[in-house]
Parts: sequence; structure tokens; C-alpha cells
Amino acid sequence: MINLLPSSEKEILHAQLLKRQIRSFGLIIAAILLGGAVFTLNTFAFLKIQTSELKQSLNVEAINSETKEAQIFESEINGLNSNLTRYQNFRSEPFSVLNVFLKIKEIAPSGANLNSLLYDAASKKIIVSGVAQSRNDVVAMESMLKKSDFFERVESPLNNFLDSANARFNFTFYVKQ
Repeated sequence: MINLLPSSEKEILHAQLLKRQIRSFGLIIAAILLGGAVFTLNTFAFLKIQTSELKQSLNVEAINSETKEAQIFESEINGLNSNLTRYQNFRSEPFSVLNVFLKIKEIAPSGANLNSLLYDAASKKIIVSGVAQSRNDVVAMESMLKKSDFFERVESPLNNFLDSANARFNFTFYVKQ
């Protein structure tokens, strides 16, 4: 194109064209910045929501973990309470022959075999006899009977300790009142 206008008008046209180009360039830059700002705000809002959801999820997990631990402790406590209740019932019940036998069987060392058990419910007197593999087993049984919370006044004749192997024993004791 050939421009036949005088140079002063050409400069005015050129200045107007330059202003339009600067204005267009400015609008494009403003649109890009505005779009970037909107995108950044959306990203920020999304990340903020995700962060709060993760915090909630972690709190729920922590509460679930604490709840499971509390349930485990509760079940352990319930088990201990039931054991204590059984123990109290055992202690408060009158001793039956079976309870006496079970208690003596708990006390008897593995090397001792019980041959007889006599129990007088009226006097709470018990006479136990048997054979132990060694004298040490007899001594251990006597010691356990004396330490027991269920029995008292343990009597052990000297002939319990005569044999070093295949030792015959005989104990007389009473159920604690």
C-alpha cells in the first residue's frame, strides 16, 4: 500500500496504530494475568479443600485407632474382671473335694504322683499321700503347701525325707477358713 498522506498525518496514523497495538497487547496481557489468577485461585481452593479432607480423614483414622485400642483394653479388663469374679466365687464357695484336689494338683510338682486324698469337710482336714521322683520334689511340694493361700497348718512327718529317689510322702493340712 502506498500512503499519499502528508508526513504529519502519517505520524498521527502511525501513533494511533501504535496506541492500538499497545492497548491490544495490554488487554492480552491483562487477560492472561486474569486467567492465571483465576486458575491459581481455583488450584488454591482445590488444594485447600483436599487438605481439609485429608485432615478430617487423619482425625477419623486417629479416632478409629484410639477406639480400637480402647476396645482392646476394655476386652482385657473384662477378661481380668471375669477372672477376678471366678476367683472370688472360688474363694467364697465352700471347698468341694474337686476344688481341693485341683488346688493340690496345681501345687504338686511334676515329679510327684498322688496316690490318695482324704478330705474331712467338717474339720477341713486333708491328708495327701503319694510318691515323688526325688526328695527335692517332696521338699518343693511341702514348701508350696506352706506358701499357699488356700491351705494352712501343714504337717510333714520326717519319713517323707528318708528316700532320695522314689520318695513316699504323706502330708496333713487344713483348708483356710
